[in-house]
Amino acid sequence: MLVAAGSTLIEVSNIMSLPVKRIKELLKFESKTDHRVLRDIKNARKKWLEKLDHDPNRLVIQVRKNNWGLYRFLIKYDHEWIIKQGRSRQQKVDWTKRDTEWSQALKNAASRIADKYPGRRIAKSAMIKEAGLNLRIVSEMHRLPKCDYMLNNFSESRIRYRERQEDLKLFQP
Repeated sequence: MLVAAGSTLIEVSNIMSLPVKRIKELLKFESKTDHRVLRDIKNARKKWLEKLDHDPNRLVIQVRKNNWGLYRFLIKYDHEWIIKQGRSRQQKVDWTKRDTEWSQALKNAASRIADKYPGRRIAKSAMIKEAGLNLRIVSEMHRLPKCDYMLNNFSESRIRYRERQEDLKLFQP
């Protein structure tokens, strides 16, 4: 590094307390090692790409499992390159599609509850259960704006439910 930064061999030998001859030997050894490592990296890259091509899904996990030594070598000497070879992760859930489907299901569930069970409160949880969805949907409301809108607009509060019950009592003979 010192030589690459512009220091002379004599300056480097004084700093490291080594003879100039030893500094020259170290420089030759280092350059041979670098050349050897670069050649090995090229070969390893070639092998890695061949292994990926043989895997039908190009799954890095599977190739890594089967070629652990090659993977470790590339991680050690060519980390950035090997990381870039992985397939970018695809979003597992299409939240907009799910939001559209589920919001319609929630709307239908609210009308079914009102028709089948006129005395029953149209609560958010009842709408979700009637739609056949899991109650964990509530924890994902930040991703489901249409569902949130349907739950808030079609569900009844306790006060609104009481008012509706009183109205039903008034109309019954």
